[in-house]
Formats: sequence, C-alpha cells, structure tokens
Amino acid sequence: MRLARIFYRCERPAQIAMAVIGLSVIVRFAFPPNFGSRSGMPPCLRNCRQINVALGLYNRDYGCLPPAVTFDANGRAMHSWRVLLAPYVRDLWNQDADWLEAFERSSAGWSWRERRAPTARRKAAQLSQFLAAYDYSQPWDSPTNRKLAAFHVEAFSCPDRHSTGSANTDYVAVTGPETAWPADRLIHEADIRDSTMCTLLLVEIRDSNIPWTEPRDLPFADLALANEGVGPNRIGGPYRDSSNVCCADGSVRPLWSSTPPDVLKALFTINGHDGPHDDDW
Repeated sequence: MRLARIFYRCERPAQIAMAVIGLSVIVRFAFPPNFGSRSGMPPCLRNCRQINVALGLYNRDYGCLPPAVTFDANGRAMHSWRVLLAPYVRDLWNQDADWLEAFERSSAGWSWRERRAPTARRKAAQLSQFLAAYDYSQPWDSPTNRKLAAFHVEAFSCPDRHSTGSANTDYVAVTGPETAWPADRLIHEADIRDSTMCTLLLVEIRDSNIPWTEPRDLPFADLALANEGVGPNRIGGPYRDSSNVCCADGSVRPLWSSTPPDVLKALFTINGHDGPHDDDW
C-alpha cells in the first residue's frame, strides 16, 4: 500500500538526480552482507545509504523528493518525511532478507558470525506492525500516533551513538526556502541547479531530541550554530570529526567538522550557483 499517496502527488514527472538506476544493484550497495559488526559497514553509514535508496524509490513513484512536512487543510503539521519513507524502508528490508536467504542457501559451507536474513525479516515485520497501527489521517502527535513515537526504527537512528535504543532520530533534513526541503513546494530535478554531488539533502546530528515521527528537522537559519556544536541537534556523528551526509546524486559522504561556514551553507542550497568544489569539503 502506497501510504504516501494519501498526502502528495507531484505536479509533473521528473527524474531527480538521485533516482534509482539499476535498482537491484543499488539495493545491494545499501544492504551489503555484514560479516559481523567488527568487519561490516559502520551502522550509521549503512543507515544513510538505506535512507538514500528509500528517497530514490519515492522519487521513482512520484518524480520528486518527499515534503519535509505534510500539512492538513488548516496548516497543521501532520507527518515527517521519515514517516513517509517508512513503507519503502520496510520493503527494502524484505528485499534484503530475500537476497540474504538466497545467499545463505548457496553458501552452505560458509561460516558466518551471524545470519542476517532473520534479522532483516524481523525488522520488516515490526515496521509493518507500526504502519498498520499508525493513523495517517491524524497528526503525528495525536493520542493514537503519539503512543507509537517510541517505536524504534533502526534506519533512522544510529546504534553507535550513546543513547542506543532511543526512538529519537539521528538524521534530519536542512529545511528552508533555498534548500531541497522548502515548506511551500515539492522539489523536482529541474529545481536543483547546483551540482548534485555537492548538494546535500540530509545530515547526521548528535544529541538528538527529535522523535523520528516528529515533523521537525534542522532549519537552514540554524545551520551555523549546529555546525559549531551549540546545544542539542548539532551536526556530527558518533565518529570523530565528521558526520554522514546524503547527497542529491544518491551518494553518501563524510562532512568534516572543519568545513567553513560559507561552504557549509553553499552545500545545502540547490539553486545558488555557489556550489563548492569537491576539494572544499
């Protein structure tokens, strides 16, 4: 069921730069086999890749990025982009389980530290339960939906942070009129005039106090303070000196804490003709 269709249909078809090309190949990059936690891909990086694939799948269906926040007819904030992507994350976990089960059957002699197919299947089943209970006709903080705010979705929170187990998200959009997440319109491919490789969609934050279902992100006006590490929701990850960011071309890269403020702002604008060179960050 395409739950996101309840809220938005894009005004025109488009192929945003981050669209999924060769979906099966991209899914495998997003969900590589993890041969134990020590040798596998860092969980936070893997989460960012999963989110990027889910964004690509949403774009495939609607020809645009999802809105950062959906609103009802009275202008009340309803749901976050993270909730809109939840069905796609669930489908990716099921696809991951299918692939891993086939791989395990063909590798009977391989000694694994852990079998990941049951884990992926379990996570998909749990997320299906959340989607069945979540009421998209009510706002995120309605009595029914607020009870579900504590539901943990691994894709939206990094297990490497200190507050493991919390339902707060570690991944936010940078929102504002100049960004890929304006409040008054949907973003299509033609709207991104700067280099997609150097245009950022999402950023990893530290000390988050944002429940993953809450339609709250990082305003562009607060970007400089967030990068300086002031207060909660500051840019950064559990790894020293850098955070993971999702780019508009579908890639995931590190953002260094030493990135100059003017370069940081240029990275989050989509039509400023001010895109930094790759060597600038």
